[in-house]
Parts: sequence; C-alpha cells; structure tokens
Amino acid sequence: MMGKKNALLSLGIFAIIALTSCSNELKVNAPWRDIPVIYALLDPAQDTHFVRIHKAFLGDKPVAEMASIPDSLYYDNMTAVVEEYVDKQLSRTFPVLLHPNPPKLNPGFFTTDGYKLYYFHAQLNNNATYKIIVSRPGEPDAVATTTLVGPYRIVRPVTQQLNLAGRSTDFAWTKPDRATIFTWELDLYYLEQKVDNPLDTVTKVLTYVFNHEPTNFPAQLNYTFSTDQYFAFLGANLDSDSTVYRFFRRMRIRLIAGHETLAQFIKVNAPTGGIVQERPLFTNVENGVGIFSSRRTVVPSNINTGQEIIFDFDQSTQIRLYSDPAMCNKRFVRVTAVDSCICQDGNIVCWR
Repeated sequence: MMGKKNALLSLGIFAIIALTSCSNELKVNAPWRDIPVIYALLDPAQDTHFVRIHKAFLGDKPVAEMASIPDSLYYDNMTAVVEEYVDKQLSRTFPVLLHPNPPKLNPGFFTTDGYKLYYFHAQLNNNATYKIIVSRPGEPDAVATTTLVGPYRIVRPVTQQLNLAGRSTDFAWTKPDRATIFTWELDLYYLEQKVDNPLDTVTKVLTYVFNHEPTNFPAQLNYTFSTDQYFAFLGANLDSDSTVYRFFRRMRIRLIAGHETLAQFIKVNAPTGGIVQERPLFTNVENGVGIFSSRRTVVPSNINTGQEIIFDFDQSTQIRLYSDPAMCNKRFVRVTAVDSCICQDGNIVCWR
C-alpha cells in the first residue's frame, strides 16, 4: 500500500513538473472581450439626462499607457436608446445622443482627449421603469433597468432664513420611495473686494456637502446638522488673505435622494480599511458593468422642483460668519447702517 502511495505521489510531482517546465512565461491576461461600461443617474427634476458609455480595456501595455489612448476607452460604432415602460408596456423611446460640446474634464489618470458624453431629453414619469440598451455590431446588447426615486418634500428648513447661529440645527424631509441615501449641498456665495481697489470684485462660491444614510425609515426623516462642523469647514477652506474684504451674498440649499441600487453601488465601492482589499463587483448592467440608477433633487417647499432657493442668513448667523473663532481672520465684513466691522486676531475692528 505504501509503495502505491509513493508511486502516485511521484506521478503527481512529475505531472506538475511537466506542466510547468514547458514555458516560464506567466500569462495574466484573459482573452479580450468587448465589455461596455455604463454610468447614468436619472433625475426626475431634470429634463436632460447624461449617460457615460465607454469600454473596458485589456492589453499587454501598462495600464497608465492604455488609459491615455482614446481608442482604449471610446466606441466608434455604438448606438443606445432608453425605453420607458408603464405597467410593463413600452410607452416611449428616447435616442441617446452624442453630446456636441461636452464639459471640459480636469486632467487625471484617464485621457481627456476625444472625451465622449451622451445624453437624452425626457420629462420622466414617476410611475415608469426605464431601460437602457447599448448595441455594438456582433456583440450582445448591454442592458440595465431602473425605477425612479419617489417624490418627497423638505419639511425643515421652511423659510428663507436659515439660522446657523446655534451649535446645531435640524433638517427634516418626508421619506421618498426607493431611496436609502441622502446628500445635502449648501452653497455659500460671497463677494471678494480688493482692499486697495473697491471696484475690483469677484463673486465666489464654497459648497459644503454632507451625506446621511438612515438606519430606519419613518414617514419623516430627521438629521441634526452640526453648525460647528460647518463653520470649521468654512474656516479650513478660506484663506486669510489680507488684501481682500469678503461680503456674504446668499446661500443655496438642496437635497439629493439616491436610489437604493445607487446606495448599494456606493457601499460596495467605498474604500476599505481592512487587510482584505478585494471586494465583489456590483453592477446592474447585463452584458456590461457600471450603474444605471436614479436620484431626485429637491429644494424646500413652495419652490418648483429643480429650481434653486436662495436662503439669507439671519442677523445672528451673519455675526457668527465674521466673528466665529474658525472664521476670524477670514476677512468677512459685517455691514450695518452705522459702521462696518471685521474680526482680526480675535478682536472686532470697526470703521465708518
């Protein structure tokens, strides 16, 4: 019996040696396949919807080199449509068009030459399901479907005075169907004026973004917003330029609700701090990869969906804007009927 075991062991070792001794070249690439990559988020608040379509690439050259070649990313012969289904019946079809003048991209890992962006026009139906179909000659269609995030409204804040004077303030909104992740965006608009030339001015904007992913979903969702963190953000992102004065102009606020499929995609692709870096691939694209989902953008009540509402800081908020410890030396001026004041090295300096 022992002799048979030794013989089998020797045979196995011989087979391994035979298989590995033919070549010392290790091939790590699989055969190339045409794999479409699709990214699109439909928003019922918009009438123009953008779609990113490109192809996955594979080759023997370094990835950085292939990523700099437009032919590695973009299709020359591809068509796409979006179909709308109501009660499982096809109701409308929208051609997906190549954008004639896509926005300029910032330099990065992938080439910006030959950048292709696609779009289609549609007023979306809240009760419909949408399917994108990407076709290439001789290849199976890449297909993905999504429903839409349901309507909702912002309960708080409700007026055009957003009070950020306290250490926290409450935000509240009704629960939308099929949404599980939420992003608030607060735009602070301010004017910079040169100290030595009051006519030299420029309006700038600083956007604060914070996410909220509830653990339960009552009829009304609530979030306690830390104003201390907000002013710390402003202080960290504004320099102390002694050559300018800054004046508050306005604030805009909006809430974006993300579809549960989008939330899952973000969660799977989030950075991991563990030892195991590999993660499962999440996609809802058949015969391709990527995400085809939806979001819905709204602003506080009594404003039409998709428009921007302008919030004015109340008086106590304006005081904090220029005198808060994080904001002192950031050159914000408080203007009253009597004088103008600025915080400088912890002291309030006023002039007429």
